[in-house]
Amino acid sequence: MPIVNRIAAFDADMKKWRRNIHQNPELGLDCYETASFIEARLREFGIDEIHTGIAKSGIVAIINGKVDGDTIGLRADIDALPMTETTKLEYASDNVGLMHACGHDGHTTMLLGAAFDADMKKWRRNIRQNPELGLDCYETASFIEARLREFGIDEIHTGIAKSGIVAIINGKVDGDTIGLRADIDALPMTETTKLEYASDNVGLMHACGHDGHTTMLLGAARYLSETRNFSGRVALIFQPAEENEGGGRIMVEEGILDRFNIKNVYAIHNTPDVALGKFYTMPGPIMAGADKFHIDVVGVGGHGAYPHETKDPITAAIGIAQTFQTIVSRSRDPNDKLVVSVTQI
Repeated sequence: MPIVNRIAAFDADMKKWRRNIHQNPELGLDCYETASFIEARLREFGIDEIHTGIAKSGIVAIINGKVDGDTIGLRADIDALPMTETTKLEYASDNVGLMHACGHDGHTTMLLGAAFDADMKKWRRNIRQNPELGLDCYETASFIEARLREFGIDEIHTGIAKSGIVAIINGKVDGDTIGLRADIDALPMTETTKLEYASDNVGLMHACGHDGHTTMLLGAARYLSETRNFSGRVALIFQPAEENEGGGRIMVEEGILDRFNIKNVYAIHNTPDVALGKFYTMPGPIMAGADKFHIDVVGVGGHGAYPHETKDPITAAIGIAQTFQTIVSRSRDPNDKLVVSVTQI
């Protein structure tokens, strides 16, 4: 998604930043409160380097890219003008005789908005680098909890289905509780991508995109916590063990729907073949549930030149795998959605 679209998604956050800066104008080189506000946002975003005290109250912050290259500067001015504001806006200047009349509050906000993208990228890469399996996603849960506490989430409930989390954000007025869910577990496979943020845990990898799902829900958590422009409550559900042990079922069995009075639950799964910025949905089921089967085919070996003296398990196994496909084509309504896959022999 283009950076301008990402920034637009956080327009309520940026509006708050701009109004804070507009309400607290400072003059010349002595913009210390403004610099403090900027530094706090940059630290929230996880910016790589933050250098303060340049030209008294100036800041230079560094974001590292994926590969080596030139350093490009993006600049905003942060000082105001020595004039009295008479606009009567609710966020008009609190500092008599000073006003952001030249738009530097907007310039600073635009540059902060450009930095926000780096924050979510860092979260995802941290999760990608530290995959965990099944119900035992304790380090991932600890990382999520730390971010939620930074965001000022109203309630954080941990230890559900061992390492799952449910966190509550209260809206502006009473209403229903809506659940937003992400899965947090990885797969038991070795990562060979050679990415700088590839898995540090041998034999484990976020190959199904749950690192992305978790990051998206953290981004939504931050946005909703800062804006709260909704009625009712949002329940953030971070679910372990999506891949195998049925973590969602366990969380439901442990009572999260009743405990938090959750009316509906929404989730999204990444799909690499869908264009950036788009998603699709449909009435009814949209993704396949999974059941497993295991069949032992026992034969009697022999010489390849004397097949009549053997009981060939290979031919039998191939025949079984091929015939399985008639379960879908000959035994089910063509309108039913069903797939049978033999994934290992």
